[in-house]
Amino acid sequence: WKVAERICTVANAATEEMLDIERMFSSGEPYAVAVAEVVETYNKLLVEYNWLDFAHIQLEALQLIDFHPEVRAKVNERVRYIMIDEYQDTNYIQEQLVLRLGGDAMNVCVVGDDDQGLYRFRGATIRNILEFPETFGRDMCERVDLTENYRSDPDIVAFYNDWMERTSGPRFRFE
Repeated sequence: WKVAERICTVANAATEEMLDIERMFSSGEPYAVAVAEVVETYNKLLVEYNWLDFAHIQLEALQLIDFHPEVRAKVNERVRYIMIDEYQDTNYIQEQLVLRLGGDAMNVCVVGDDDQGLYRFRGATIRNILEFPETFGRDMCERVDLTENYRSDPDIVAFYNDWMERTSGPRFRFE
């Protein structure tokens, strides 16, 4: 069961990151080729049994709006504004969905805290919130910092800030 769980984790990560399996095969790198083989087999089994996991539901949604412009147009007609809370906990494919569905109207609002990226183990990437202004268009974005902390004791905040500076550095948080 542990091996099966690991296979699902790897296959879901590859799907959510939209990795190019053919490129992994052609890389010649043993680890990349092994991962590509696992993902390819996993994907074939999903098709064979007519199954979808959460990562593939996201992929199907993205492909639906990418390959069927009439569907995307219909959604864009009905959805004029998009707001995503906890954006720091989104993955790459979710970001692509947001950009496709909200990018035309430029009516997207994301809310999140770069210090609360809790779901990296599940495929979330802090990059989405840190790079959102560049991805969406810096001239289109306004960043609003909420600096008043109403929940945590100042000693806890100071400890965390010190720990972040010593362990992961600024690449995982806004300056």
